[in-house]
Amino acid sequence: MQVAALKPVQPVATQAATTVALPKTATDAELKMIAGVILLTVSLILFVFNRRQFNRRQMSLR
Repeated sequence: MQVAALKPVQPVATQAATTVALPKTATDAELKMIAGVILLTVSLILFVFNRRQFNRRQMSLR
């Protein structure tokens, strides 16, 4: 019977000798993320523009 502290440490995972060649083009998920960022940016710009117009109308009514 060996004590756990005295056992030699074994690596849990080893790196494979061969690597997988990944494509250099954008995947569907990356394109969706880019489109989402663009849509969020446009919506933020429209939101700020709408708030500024609303505040101008409120100031002119006073």
